[in-house]
Amino acid sequence: NVSFTYSPNTAYEIHALKNINLEIREGEFIGLIGHTGSGKSTLVQHFNGLMKATGGAIYYNDENIYGEGYSMKKLRSKVGLVFQYPEHQLFEVDVLTDVCFGPKNQGCSKEEAEERARQMLKVYADFAENYMAVPVVQGVKSETERFAGALDTYTIEAMMQDGKALQSGTSHFLGQNFGKAFDVQFLNKENKPEYAWATSWGVSTRLMGALIMTHSDDNGLVLPPALAPIQVVIVPIWKTDEQLAQLNEKADEICKNLKAMGVSVKYDNADNKRPGFKFADYELKGIPVRVVIGARDLENGTVEIMRRDTLEKETVSIEGIEAYIKNLLDDIQANIYKKALDYRNSHIYECDNYEEFKEKIKDGGFFLCHWDGTAETEAKIKEETQATIRCVPFDVEQTPGVDMVSGKPSKCRVLIAKAY
Repeated sequence: NVSFTYSPNTAYEIHALKNINLEIREGEFIGLIGHTGSGKSTLVQHFNGLMKATGGAIYYNDENIYGEGYSMKKLRSKVGLVFQYPEHQLFEVDVLTDVCFGPKNQGCSKEEAEERARQMLKVYADFAENYMAVPVVQGVKSETERFAGALDTYTIEAMMQDGKALQSGTSHFLGQNFGKAFDVQFLNKENKPEYAWATSWGVSTRLMGALIMTHSDDNGLVLPPALAPIQVVIVPIWKTDEQLAQLNEKADEICKNLKAMGVSVKYDNADNKRPGFKFADYELKGIPVRVVIGARDLENGTVEIMRRDTLEKETVSIEGIEAYIKNLLDDIQANIYKKALDYRNSHIYECDNYEEFKEKIKDGGFFLCHWDGTAETEAKIKEETQATIRCVPFDVEQTPGVDMVSGKPSKCRVLIAKAY
Protein backbone atom coordinates (compact mmCIF):
# COMPACT_ATOMS: atom_id res chain seq x y z
CA ASN A 1 0.00 0.00 0.00
CA VAL A 2 2.62 2.52 -1.08
CA SER A 3 1.53 6.15 -1.34
CA PHE A 4 3.53 9.25 -2.07
CA THR A 5 2.66 12.92 -1.98
CA TYR A 6 4.78 15.73 -3.36
CA SER A 7 4.96 18.87 -1.17
CA PRO A 8 2.49 17.58 1.45
CA ASN A 9 0.48 20.11 3.48
CA THR A 10 1.30 22.94 1.08
CA ALA A 11 -0.55 24.70 -1.71
CA TYR A 12 1.50 22.60 -4.16
CA GLU A 13 0.49 19.24 -2.72
CA ILE A 14 0.20 16.51 -5.39
CA HIS A 15 -0.79 12.90 -4.74
CA ALA A 16 1.49 10.97 -7.10
CA LEU A 17 0.92 7.43 -5.75
CA LYS A 18 -2.00 6.03 -3.83
CA ASN A 19 -2.12 2.56 -2.29
CA ILE A 20 0.09 0.87 -4.90
CA ASN A 21 0.58 -2.88 -4.47
CA LEU A 22 3.18 -4.60 -6.64
CA GLU A 23 5.36 -7.68 -6.33
CA ILE A 24 8.27 -8.44 -8.67
CA ARG A 25 9.50 -12.01 -8.44
CA GLU A 26 12.93 -13.25 -9.50
CA GLY A 27 13.19 -13.63 -13.27
CA GLU A 28 10.11 -11.53 -14.01
CA PHE A 29 9.91 -8.60 -16.43
CA ILE A 30 7.36 -5.98 -15.43
CA GLY A 31 6.12 -3.12 -17.60
CA LEU A 32 4.71 0.01 -15.97
CA ILE A 33 2.32 1.69 -18.39
CA GLY A 34 0.74 5.08 -17.94
CA HIS A 35 0.48 8.57 -19.39
CA THR A 36 2.99 11.31 -18.67
CA GLY A 37 2.69 12.34 -15.04
CA SER A 38 0.92 9.15 -13.96
CA GLY A 39 3.66 8.32 -11.44
CA LYS A 40 5.72 5.64 -13.21
CA SER A 41 9.11 7.23 -12.49
CA THR A 42 8.03 8.21 -8.99
CA LEU A 43 7.19 4.59 -8.20
CA VAL A 44 10.43 3.24 -9.66
CA GLN A 45 12.48 5.65 -7.55
CA HIS A 46 11.03 4.02 -4.45
CA PHE A 47 12.46 0.62 -5.37
CA ASN A 48 15.95 1.39 -4.08
CA GLY A 49 15.15 4.16 -1.67
CA LEU A 50 15.82 7.19 -3.86
CA MET A 51 12.44 8.40 -2.66
CA LYS A 52 10.71 7.48 0.59
CA ALA A 53 7.02 6.66 0.60
CA THR A 54 4.74 8.90 2.62
CA GLY A 55 2.60 5.84 3.26
CA GLY A 56 3.16 2.08 3.13
CA ALA A 57 6.45 0.19 2.85
CA ILE A 58 8.86 -1.34 0.33
CA TYR A 59 10.25 -4.85 0.94
CA TYR A 60 13.34 -6.40 -0.62
CA ASN A 61 13.81 -10.11 0.12
CA ASP A 62 11.16 -9.82 2.82
CA GLU A 63 13.02 -6.97 4.58
CA ASN A 64 11.44 -3.55 5.03
CA ILE A 65 13.88 -1.09 3.47
CA TYR A 66 12.56 1.58 5.83
CA GLY A 67 13.32 -0.59 8.85
CA GLU A 68 15.74 0.58 11.51
CA GLY A 69 19.35 -0.15 10.61
CA TYR A 70 18.58 -1.26 7.04
CA SER A 71 21.52 -0.51 4.72
CA MET A 72 20.55 1.58 1.70
CA LYS A 73 24.07 1.04 0.39
CA LYS A 74 23.50 -2.71 0.41
CA LEU A 75 20.12 -2.27 -1.28
CA ARG A 76 21.51 -0.06 -4.02
CA SER A 77 24.24 -2.58 -4.82
CA LYS A 78 21.42 -4.99 -5.70
CA VAL A 79 18.70 -2.75 -7.13
CA GLY A 80 19.91 -0.47 -9.93
CA LEU A 81 18.01 2.10 -11.97
CA VAL A 82 18.63 3.26 -15.53
CA PHE A 83 16.55 6.09 -16.99
CA GLN A 84 16.12 6.72 -20.69
CA TYR A 85 16.45 10.49 -20.44
CA PRO A 86 18.95 11.18 -17.66
CA GLU A 87 19.10 14.89 -18.47
CA HIS A 88 15.48 15.05 -17.31
CA GLN A 89 15.81 12.44 -14.54
CA LEU A 90 18.39 13.92 -12.17
CA PHE A 91 18.04 12.65 -8.61
CA GLU A 92 20.92 14.49 -6.94
CA VAL A 93 21.67 18.20 -6.65
CA ASP A 94 23.93 18.09 -9.72
CA VAL A 95 25.23 15.79 -12.46
CA LEU A 96 28.54 15.06 -10.77
CA THR A 97 26.90 13.71 -7.64
CA ASP A 98 24.64 11.59 -9.83
CA VAL A 99 27.60 10.20 -11.78
CA CYS A 100 29.43 9.35 -8.56
CA PHE A 101 26.56 7.09 -7.48
CA GLY A 102 28.04 4.09 -9.33
CA PRO A 103 31.64 4.26 -8.08
CA LYS A 104 30.37 5.11 -4.60
CA ASN A 105 28.36 1.92 -4.30
CA GLN A 106 30.62 -0.35 -6.32
CA GLY A 107 33.69 0.42 -4.27
CA CYS A 108 36.45 0.51 -6.90
CA SER A 109 40.03 0.89 -5.68
CA LYS A 110 42.43 3.35 -7.28
CA GLU A 111 44.08 0.61 -9.33
CA GLU A 112 40.73 -0.80 -10.51
CA ALA A 113 39.42 2.63 -11.49
CA GLU A 114 42.57 3.50 -13.45
CA GLU A 115 42.53 0.12 -15.20
CA ARG A 116 38.90 0.64 -16.20
CA ALA A 117 39.74 4.01 -17.71
CA ARG A 118 42.48 2.37 -19.81
CA GLN A 119 40.20 -0.55 -20.62
CA MET A 120 37.60 1.76 -22.13
CA LEU A 121 40.26 3.40 -24.30
CA LYS A 122 41.03 -0.04 -25.75
CA VAL A 123 37.31 -0.58 -26.38
CA TYR A 124 37.16 2.69 -28.33
CA ALA A 125 40.27 1.84 -30.34
CA ASP A 126 38.95 -1.62 -31.17
CA PHE A 127 35.65 -0.19 -32.39
CA ALA A 128 37.30 2.59 -34.39
CA GLU A 129 39.75 0.31 -36.15
CA ASN A 130 37.84 -2.95 -36.58
CA TYR A 131 34.39 -1.56 -37.31
CA MET A 132 34.86 2.02 -38.50
CA ALA A 133 38.15 1.15 -40.26
CA VAL A 134 39.63 4.33 -38.78
CA PRO A 135 43.21 3.93 -37.50
CA VAL A 136 43.82 5.75 -34.23
CA VAL A 137 46.72 6.71 -32.00
CA GLN A 138 46.20 5.83 -28.35
CA GLY A 139 47.80 8.02 -25.73
CA VAL A 140 47.45 10.19 -22.66
CA LYS A 141 46.72 13.92 -22.72
CA SER A 142 49.05 16.59 -21.38
CA GLU A 143 48.03 18.34 -18.19
CA THR A 144 46.77 21.33 -20.17
CA GLU A 145 44.64 19.23 -22.49
CA ARG A 146 43.24 16.77 -19.95
CA PHE A 147 39.70 16.91 -18.59
CA ALA A 148 39.34 19.46 -15.79
CA GLY A 149 39.70 17.74 -12.44
CA ALA A 150 41.03 14.47 -13.89
CA LEU A 151 44.35 12.93 -12.95
CA ASP A 152 44.72 11.49 -16.44
CA THR A 153 42.78 11.72 -19.69
CA TYR A 154 43.34 8.95 -22.23
CA THR A 155 42.49 9.59 -25.86
CA ILE A 156 42.29 8.11 -29.31
CA GLU A 157 43.34 10.51 -32.08
CA ALA A 158 42.43 9.94 -35.73
CA MET A 159 43.79 11.71 -38.81
CA MET A 160 41.33 13.12 -41.32
CA GLN A 161 42.04 13.37 -45.04
CA ASP A 162 43.13 17.01 -44.69
CA GLY A 163 45.81 16.01 -42.20
CA LYS A 164 44.03 17.40 -39.15
CA ALA A 165 43.52 15.41 -35.97
CA LEU A 166 40.16 14.54 -34.54
CA GLN A 167 39.90 13.52 -30.90
CA SER A 168 37.61 10.55 -31.35
CA GLY A 169 37.08 9.32 -27.81
CA THR A 170 38.31 9.99 -24.29
CA SER A 171 38.44 8.10 -21.04
CA HIS A 172 39.20 9.92 -17.79
CA PHE A 173 40.74 8.70 -14.56
CA LEU A 174 39.27 11.17 -12.08
CA GLY A 175 41.13 9.92 -9.03
CA GLN A 176 39.47 10.95 -5.76
CA ASN A 177 39.00 14.61 -6.71
CA PHE A 178 35.26 14.38 -7.28
CA GLY A 179 34.79 11.97 -4.40
CA LYS A 180 36.36 14.48 -2.03
CA ALA A 181 34.59 17.48 -3.57
CA PHE A 182 31.18 15.89 -3.11
CA ASP A 183 31.99 13.73 -0.08
CA VAL A 184 31.38 10.44 -1.89
CA GLN A 185 32.76 7.55 0.16
CA PHE A 186 32.55 3.76 0.20
CA LEU A 187 33.72 0.96 2.47
CA ASN A 188 36.83 -0.63 0.99
CA LYS A 189 37.88 -4.28 1.29
CA GLU A 190 39.29 -3.58 4.75
CA ASN A 191 35.85 -2.23 5.71
CA LYS A 192 37.26 1.27 6.09
CA PRO A 193 35.73 4.43 4.57
CA GLU A 194 37.55 5.70 1.50
CA TYR A 195 36.79 8.44 -1.00
CA ALA A 196 35.53 7.07 -4.31
CA TRP A 197 38.01 6.50 -7.13
CA ALA A 198 36.05 7.60 -10.16
CA THR A 199 36.29 7.21 -13.93
CA SER A 200 34.38 8.80 -16.77
CA TRP A 201 34.30 7.93 -20.45
CA GLY A 202 32.28 8.45 -23.57
CA VAL A 203 32.23 8.86 -27.31
CA SER A 204 29.83 11.03 -29.24
CA THR A 205 28.38 11.78 -32.65
CA ARG A 206 31.77 13.14 -33.67
CA LEU A 207 32.55 9.52 -34.58
CA MET A 208 30.14 9.93 -37.48
CA GLY A 209 32.16 12.91 -38.59
CA ALA A 210 35.33 10.83 -38.29
CA LEU A 211 33.81 8.11 -40.45
CA ILE A 212 32.76 10.56 -43.16
CA MET A 213 35.99 12.58 -43.21
CA THR A 214 38.30 9.56 -43.11
CA HIS A 215 36.84 7.54 -45.99
CA SER A 216 34.52 9.54 -48.23
CA ASP A 217 35.31 10.94 -51.67
CA ASP A 218 33.82 13.33 -54.23
CA ASN A 219 31.12 10.78 -55.09
CA GLY A 220 29.78 10.69 -51.53
CA LEU A 221 30.03 8.40 -48.55
CA VAL A 222 32.30 5.38 -48.39
CA LEU A 223 30.98 3.13 -45.64
CA PRO A 224 32.93 0.23 -44.15
CA PRO A 225 30.91 -3.00 -44.57
CA ALA A 226 31.09 -3.69 -40.83
CA LEU A 227 28.92 -0.63 -40.17
CA ALA A 228 26.95 -0.20 -43.40
CA PRO A 229 23.21 -0.64 -42.76
CA ILE A 230 22.91 -1.94 -46.32
CA GLN A 231 26.02 -3.81 -47.45
CA VAL A 232 24.83 -4.87 -50.92
CA VAL A 233 22.33 -3.41 -53.36
CA ILE A 234 21.08 -5.37 -56.37
CA VAL A 235 19.79 -3.35 -59.32
CA PRO A 236 18.01 -5.17 -62.19
CA ILE A 237 17.85 -3.86 -65.77
CA TRP A 238 14.92 -4.98 -67.87
CA LYS A 239 12.77 -4.04 -70.83
CA THR A 240 9.75 -6.35 -70.52
CA ASP A 241 7.63 -7.59 -67.66
CA GLU A 242 8.68 -11.14 -68.49
CA GLN A 243 12.35 -10.20 -68.09
CA LEU A 244 11.60 -8.47 -64.79
CA ALA A 245 9.81 -11.55 -63.47
CA GLN A 246 12.85 -13.70 -64.30
CA LEU A 247 15.24 -11.21 -62.72
CA ASN A 248 13.05 -10.95 -59.61
CA GLU A 249 13.14 -14.70 -59.16
CA LYS A 250 16.94 -14.87 -59.43
CA ALA A 251 17.50 -11.80 -57.27
CA ASP A 252 15.20 -13.15 -54.56
CA GLU A 253 17.27 -16.32 -54.47
CA ILE A 254 20.53 -14.37 -54.15
CA CYS A 255 19.05 -12.10 -51.45
CA LYS A 256 17.84 -15.07 -49.46
CA ASN A 257 21.26 -16.73 -49.57
CA LEU A 258 23.09 -13.52 -48.66
CA LYS A 259 20.82 -12.86 -45.69
CA ALA A 260 21.43 -16.42 -44.50
CA MET A 261 25.14 -15.56 -44.49
CA GLY A 262 24.52 -12.46 -42.37
CA VAL A 263 24.79 -9.95 -45.22
CA SER A 264 22.31 -7.06 -45.37
CA VAL A 265 21.04 -6.65 -48.92
CA LYS A 266 18.51 -4.52 -50.77
CA TYR A 267 16.88 -5.41 -54.08
CA ASP A 268 15.78 -2.26 -55.91
CA ASN A 269 13.38 -3.11 -58.74
CA ALA A 270 11.47 0.16 -58.48
CA ASP A 271 10.33 1.33 -61.90
CA ASN A 272 10.09 5.05 -61.12
CA LYS A 273 13.86 5.67 -61.28
CA ARG A 274 16.30 4.99 -64.08
CA PRO A 275 19.27 2.67 -63.43
CA GLY A 276 21.74 5.55 -63.80
CA PHE A 277 19.99 7.50 -61.06
CA LYS A 278 20.04 4.47 -58.79
CA PHE A 279 23.76 3.93 -59.39
CA ALA A 280 24.62 7.52 -58.47
CA ASP A 281 22.28 7.47 -55.47
CA TYR A 282 23.77 4.33 -53.97
CA GLU A 283 27.31 5.58 -54.57
CA LEU A 284 26.36 8.77 -52.73
CA LYS A 285 25.04 6.71 -49.82
CA GLY A 286 28.22 4.67 -49.66
CA ILE A 287 26.79 1.17 -50.05
CA PRO A 288 29.88 -1.06 -50.27
CA VAL A 289 28.82 -3.40 -53.10
CA ARG A 290 26.54 -2.86 -56.08
CA VAL A 291 25.31 -5.79 -58.15
CA VAL A 292 23.76 -5.15 -61.58
CA ILE A 293 21.94 -7.93 -63.40
CA GLY A 294 20.15 -7.69 -66.76
CA ALA A 295 18.34 -10.11 -69.03
CA ARG A 296 21.48 -10.80 -71.05
CA ASP A 297 23.47 -11.35 -67.85
CA LEU A 298 20.90 -13.92 -66.79
CA GLU A 299 21.34 -15.76 -70.08
CA ASN A 300 25.13 -15.70 -69.72
CA GLY A 301 25.05 -16.63 -66.02
CA THR A 302 26.94 -13.48 -65.00
CA VAL A 303 26.48 -10.25 -63.06
CA GLU A 304 28.36 -6.96 -62.88
CA ILE A 305 29.78 -6.04 -59.48
CA MET A 306 31.12 -2.66 -58.40
CA ARG A 307 32.95 -2.04 -55.12
CA ARG A 308 32.38 1.40 -53.64
CA ASP A 309 35.85 1.85 -52.14
CA THR A 310 37.72 1.74 -55.48
CA LEU A 311 34.81 2.15 -57.92
CA GLU A 312 36.18 -0.87 -59.81
CA LYS A 313 33.74 -2.98 -61.82
CA GLU A 314 34.03 -6.60 -62.88
CA THR A 315 31.86 -9.28 -64.43
CA VAL A 316 31.64 -12.49 -62.42
CA SER A 317 29.72 -15.74 -62.55
CA ILE A 318 26.36 -16.00 -60.80
CA GLU A 319 27.44 -19.44 -59.62
CA GLY A 320 28.71 -19.00 -56.08
CA ILE A 321 28.04 -15.25 -56.17
CA GLU A 322 27.05 -15.16 -52.51
CA ALA A 323 30.41 -16.46 -51.26
CA TYR A 324 32.18 -14.11 -53.66
CA ILE A 325 30.29 -11.11 -52.27
CA LYS A 326 30.94 -12.17 -48.67
CA ASN A 327 34.68 -12.36 -49.35
CA LEU A 328 34.55 -9.08 -51.26
CA LEU A 329 32.98 -7.32 -48.25
CA ASP A 330 35.83 -8.55 -46.05
CA ASP A 331 38.34 -7.34 -48.62
CA ILE A 332 36.69 -3.91 -48.80
CA GLN A 333 36.76 -3.59 -45.01
CA ALA A 334 40.46 -4.42 -44.94
CA ASN A 335 41.25 -2.17 -47.91
CA ILE A 336 39.44 0.84 -46.45
CA TYR A 337 41.39 0.49 -43.22
CA LYS A 338 44.70 -0.03 -45.03
CA LYS A 339 44.12 3.03 -47.21
CA ALA A 340 43.46 5.21 -44.15
CA LEU A 341 46.38 3.67 -42.26
CA ASP A 342 48.80 4.17 -45.15
CA TYR A 343 47.69 7.79 -45.50
CA ARG A 344 48.14 8.44 -41.79
CA ASN A 345 51.52 6.71 -41.57
CA SER A 346 52.80 8.64 -44.59
CA HIS A 347 51.88 11.88 -42.82
CA ILE A 348 53.57 11.20 -39.47
CA TYR A 349 56.88 12.99 -39.13
CA GLU A 350 59.60 13.17 -36.51
CA CYS A 351 60.70 16.76 -36.16
CA ASP A 352 63.44 18.31 -34.03
CA ASN A 353 63.63 21.76 -35.64
CA TYR A 354 61.02 24.31 -34.64
CA GLU A 355 61.36 26.47 -37.75
CA GLU A 356 60.93 23.40 -39.95
CA PHE A 357 57.95 22.37 -37.85
CA LYS A 358 56.25 25.76 -38.28
CA GLU A 359 56.45 25.43 -42.05
CA LYS A 360 55.40 21.77 -42.34
CA ILE A 361 52.48 22.02 -39.91
CA LYS A 362 50.72 24.33 -42.36
CA ASP A 363 50.08 21.32 -44.61
CA GLY A 364 48.75 19.17 -41.80
CA GLY A 365 49.98 15.85 -40.46
CA PHE A 366 51.04 14.35 -37.14
CA PHE A 367 54.40 15.47 -35.74
CA LEU A 368 56.38 13.55 -33.14
CA CYS A 369 58.38 16.16 -31.30
CA HIS A 370 60.33 16.30 -28.06
CA TRP A 371 58.63 18.37 -25.37
CA ASP A 372 60.09 19.66 -22.12
CA GLY A 373 56.82 19.06 -20.25
CA THR A 374 56.09 22.72 -19.51
CA ALA A 375 52.80 24.50 -20.09
CA GLU A 376 54.74 27.55 -21.35
CA THR A 377 56.23 25.65 -24.29
CA GLU A 378 52.86 24.06 -25.06
CA ALA A 379 51.15 27.46 -25.05
CA LYS A 380 53.81 28.97 -27.34
CA ILE A 381 53.36 26.21 -29.93
CA LYS A 382 49.60 26.71 -29.88
CA GLU A 383 49.84 30.49 -30.14
CA GLU A 384 52.33 30.49 -33.01
CA THR A 385 51.04 27.57 -35.08
CA GLN A 386 47.45 26.83 -33.87
CA ALA A 387 48.65 23.25 -33.31
CA THR A 388 48.21 21.44 -29.99
CA ILE A 389 49.73 18.50 -28.20
CA ARG A 390 47.25 15.75 -28.96
CA CYS A 391 48.75 13.14 -26.65
CA VAL A 392 51.79 11.30 -25.40
CA PRO A 393 51.40 8.19 -27.61
CA PHE A 394 51.61 4.74 -26.05
CA ASP A 395 53.00 2.92 -29.07
CA VAL A 396 56.04 5.15 -29.64
CA GLU A 397 59.34 4.00 -28.16
CA GLN A 398 60.31 6.93 -26.00
CA THR A 399 63.88 8.17 -25.73
CA PRO A 400 65.19 11.31 -24.05
CA GLY A 401 66.05 14.30 -26.22
CA VAL A 402 65.90 18.08 -26.48
CA ASP A 403 62.78 20.22 -26.77
CA MET A 404 62.70 21.82 -30.24
CA VAL A 405 61.27 25.09 -28.86
CA SER A 406 63.00 25.72 -25.54
CA GLY A 407 66.16 23.65 -25.96
CA LYS A 408 65.54 22.10 -22.55
CA PRO A 409 65.87 18.35 -21.84
CA SER A 410 62.88 16.23 -22.85
CA LYS A 411 61.82 12.83 -21.56
CA CYS A 412 59.52 11.92 -24.43
CA ARG A 413 58.09 12.76 -27.82
CA VAL A 414 54.51 13.96 -28.05
CA LEU A 415 52.06 13.99 -30.93
CA ILE A 416 51.40 17.52 -32.18
CA ALA A 417 48.83 18.43 -34.84
CA LYS A 418 46.22 20.92 -35.87
CA ALA A 419 42.82 19.62 -34.82
CA TYR A 420 39.09 20.01 -35.21
